[in-house]
Amino acid sequence: MIYIIALLVIVILVFFSLIAYAAAKQKAKIHSSNPSPCSPPAGSTTIIKNNSNSKLIINTLMIGAIIVFLFVMLKVISAWTESWFPKPVTTVHTYSPPPPTTKALILRHDTYTPCLVIFDYDFELDTQGDPIKMIFPGIKDTIFYSGKGTIAIPPRSAGAVRIVSGNPNNTARVRIWEVVNH
Repeated sequence: MIYIIALLVIVILVFFSLIAYAAAKQKAKIHSSNPSPCSPPAGSTTIIKNNSNSKLIINTLMIGAIIVFLFVMLKVISAWTESWFPKPVTTVHTYSPPPPTTKALILRHDTYTPCLVIFDYDFELDTQGDPIKMIFPGIKDTIFYSGKGTIAIPPRSAGAVRIVSGNPNNTARVRIWEVVNH
């Protein structure tokens, strides 16, 4: 866009320069063809003196046109050098972690040992620190839970889970929460 504007300015300056030049030439013809009785002969310094304003206008317009032309050429050269020697593009790799999941716990069972409980979902277990033994359907071995931390359950069959206290003299409170991830 700037190149078009600069080109229009150059064309306008050249147009006005030509008009001023033609006017100065016409004025010089009038003075040389119609000398007054007091005027010096044609081609003398007086005619040049009369044309000094026109030449000043022409020179000013030409200097302006040269300045605009140089400006446009500098812009063109800078555009060419940018296309010849492009600046290295830095790519920014952004990482957006997945939105956090919300873990909700829903209390499904609150009972005491010995008990039979059916649960076929992800769960968290709380025995208030009391050890328990769990017998799952489809698993031969009894799973022991110390009452602290998490419990790892191997794949199992559906059905009721028998829960007994790890200490035969005590009962243990067993709370089972369903884990729901949102």
